[in-house]
Amino acid sequence: MNYLKDERLDALASDYVMGTMQGLARERFIRLMQTYPAVRERVWFWEQMLAPLNERLPLQSPPPHMWDDISHRIGFTAMDKQDAANDETKSPWLAWGGGLATAAVLIMGIFFLMPVTEQTTLTEQVAVFKDGNQPLWLMEVSDGELTVQATSAVAMSDEYDYELWIVPADGGSPISLGLVPESGMLSRTLAVNTRDMAIKAMAVSRELPGGSVTGLPGEVLYVTELTIL
Repeated sequence: MNYLKDERLDALASDYVMGTMQGLARERFIRLMQTYPAVRERVWFWEQMLAPLNERLPLQSPPPHMWDDISHRIGFTAMDKQDAANDETKSPWLAWGGGLATAAVLIMGIFFLMPVTEQTTLTEQVAVFKDGNQPLWLMEVSDGELTVQATSAVAMSDEYDYELWIVPADGGSPISLGLVPESGMLSRTLAVNTRDMAIKAMAVSRELPGGSVTGLPGEVLYVTELTIL
């Protein structure tokens, strides 16, 4: 398998950056990064593209019982807590030291011992529109929501807009997914279920301001494959 093909490399690099690549596949990809500069460049690109999406993840606090569970797993028992409390009356410095050591162990326990109780929604489908080797837009579909991130390489104009299209594999008419941004990021709920569709490609067309008035693409500028993760 040629891992350095653009479409395959984009799929692998995005999978690696999102943390969904595991086991032997992850080890092989790390070796590829160590060997090929092109692989490292794609990983860097996806890190830059996906970083803004972190802001969309809601903050979550562990349930109250989590601290007791972690304490139990690392052997910090109720007797240890009582001993630490008794130490406070003997030496405040020892009490502080014990408290800091315990806090450090508990924090490490969060990362290494905390079970996953809730799954974060992961990206299901991605596409990268490029002009030659220059990325223009990153498109992703996650839980029925479409997100499109524009890069600084997108040409901006007041005379036209860019519109996103699905090209069905059955030869049917292209399906519009609406306008895509010339800068920044845009998110919207999908009106169609792309997961259950046979899609040949994704396309971006250049249209008059406001988008296509005929229901069909105007001048098609960029075409790319949709990668299922």
